[in-house]
Amino acid sequence: MRTQVMPDPVVSTPWLERGLGNEQVEKNLLETLPFRIGRHDTADLCIDSTRVSREHAVITRHGKKYHIHDLGSTNGTFLNGQRIDEGVLGDGDQVTFAEVEFTFFTGAPSVKRELATQVIPHGPRGGHDSFWRSVLVVRRLHEAVTRRGLPVLYRPIVTLDTGERFGFEALFASGTDEHQEPRCERFTGGLECRAADRLRRVCRRRAAEEAAHLSGDKLFVALSAAECDTDRPVDHVLVLRDLVGAAHQLVVEIPEGEALDSPAFRALRASLRDAEIQVAYDNYASSKAQAAQAVDLAPDYLKLAPTLLRSIRRRGDRQRQVERMIRASQSAGISVIACGVDSESELEVCQSLRCDLVQGDLLGAPQPAADLAPPSRSKNNETNPA
Repeated sequence: MRTQVMPDPVVSTPWLERGLGNEQVEKNLLETLPFRIGRHDTADLCIDSTRVSREHAVITRHGKKYHIHDLGSTNGTFLNGQRIDEGVLGDGDQVTFAEVEFTFFTGAPSVKRELATQVIPHGPRGGHDSFWRSVLVVRRLHEAVTRRGLPVLYRPIVTLDTGERFGFEALFASGTDEHQEPRCERFTGGLECRAADRLRRVCRRRAAEEAAHLSGDKLFVALSAAECDTDRPVDHVLVLRDLVGAAHQLVVEIPEGEALDSPAFRALRASLRDAEIQVAYDNYASSKAQAAQAVDLAPDYLKLAPTLLRSIRRRGDRQRQVERMIRASQSAGISVIACGVDSESELEVCQSLRCDLVQGDLLGAPQPAADLAPPSRSKNNETNPA
């Protein structure tokens, strides 16, 4: 990997630039072409991420144009938010390998223009449809950040044996109806960029500030897959912990696919543990081997995927497998949360599995903090919406 700190870009030498936080920037010169990117230490740009393939992508030059080619990577190469097999690079283009984002610069001298504002051709044309969609998504992201994020909704998490309100999961209303599509990722249109990252941070901060009005003891906030393989979220999560204060315990949700035995993830997990911030693996639907790995990495909660409940009702062998996983988790001190409990029959499955906590429309739909009813204190009310 050829990484240099440069006060100014080298003229005529292209580079890939990545922000490292604290206003630090890493610039990787493309001194020789083709320029190979991957996880293998022989790559010209070696990226230490388990989501990046050993041989992920390559940048070449044809005439005056630079081209990027994906090398059959598992998690994809993205150009300005769109997954590509190959594409042409220009100054300021955002290039993402799996979830690691760079900005490309050609190194050509700046060209003085007579106009401060350049005219963009009206409307999408031909192959530019995806570009225009990306432009609209980024514009919408910036507008949402300016408005201080999206409306925050809170889905109750209930203790199964008592019906008492245990805590809330913070969600973000992304549809025209605040109660529809309560996931920030849907609002981003699948686009991973700095604006999307900023929006998630603003929304989580808003949720932490509103936590004082909630009656549950725990506040669950989710990290995206792109955030889990770096150390970027740690400082942000510490701010959330301080905003939540002593009245609530902050719980960080990590996508189940990111709960990997990798140095980056172990460092993130250790930092959260040292800060006394609890961790939940979200949407968990793993095999026996993966469940054992999760126990070894010691999350505080496992949030079972809604598909598990539905598959158990169809397959008896599946129920036995899930029961073993739940018993192993509970023996290790991990609380199990059954998600997607929308009917009485699904609640009965949770009771037969002896889950610790439950979540779903039967227990309470996502609502703004101001609309939440007082917490239930009766076991007889455990199936009533909160």
